[in-house]
Amino acid sequence: VVAASDVYKRQDFILSKKTKEAKHLLRYTNNSLTAISLYLGFSSPGHFSRVFRKYVSITPNEYRKKYIN
Repeated sequence: VVAASDVYKRQDFILSKKTKEAKHLLRYTNNSLTAISLYLGFSSPGHFSRVFRKYVSITPNEYRKKYIN
């Protein structure tokens, strides 16, 4: 039996790794948010944006603009 807290920790770990990869892709590629969200396995660009904002405190667009300028 797997405890609910273990499932949450595993999910949190995976999402934090996906967010780290998203940050790299946003900074160093011109890929669209849709392409990045699909590449990372998110169900939709909206879900990707919500998760990214949860972990980074800004949206993917804001993050990209911050590092392009």
